[in-house]
Amino acid sequence: MKKKLIVIIVAVAFLLLLKKYDVFYLFSFENINELKNYIHSFGMVAPIVFIAFFIASTIFFVPGLPITILAGVLFGTAKGTLYVIVGSSIGVSIAFLMGRYLGRDMVQKAVEKNEKMAKLDQYIKEQGNMILIISRLIPLFPFNLQNYAYGITDISFKTYFWYSFIFMIPGTFIYTAFGALAYTSMPTEQFVLYTSVLLVALCMLIIVPKKVFKVDRKEGTTHEL
Repeated sequence: MKKKLIVIIVAVAFLLLLKKYDVFYLFSFENINELKNYIHSFGMVAPIVFIAFFIASTIFFVPGLPITILAGVLFGTAKGTLYVIVGSSIGVSIAFLMGRYLGRDMVQKAVEKNEKMAKLDQYIKEQGNMILIISRLIPLFPFNLQNYAYGITDISFKTYFWYSFIFMIPGTFIYTAFGALAYTSMPTEQFVLYTSVLLVALCMLIIVPKKVFKVDRKEGTTHEL
């Protein structure tokens, strides 16, 4: 009980601090120019500031997709992907450990209220690590909640970390590339070509894992996602 109280107090204090300085509002598409200037004003430590914010966003249920796209705008595709992967890997790991060791009861209640998340443990038992791979590639489950939910399953932290790290890369790369492309000056023909390639890659990222899951489902289970 004492651990839970400490977690709640720290979380509330941190959220109030972020709200006080309008951090979440700052990290939005509406303030893209101000955001670029703000991040770059940190100079060499700008990537660290961004990574720290991404970690906080993952822990406190802030949607990661807009921030991932913003990473491409701020740092370009390659660096943006790197910074997001570092931030998200640390963030999902902290959420996992909090779910496992600090807030198991709270996470259990939150999971039970979400129909898809309530079936997560069952999916893991039936599909093994395949469901972790798929849930990292495509949004089958609410991303931030699933990070905590995995903590109350039997999956090992080592497996969770490395599978999350590896299989978050494709989607992260595509979304940061979209962000970088949107704010890059280039000939129309080249822009259309790059956009088309990214859209095809995104479609493949969504379709292929679902096809794989359907094959597995026919072999051993009849549950629908």
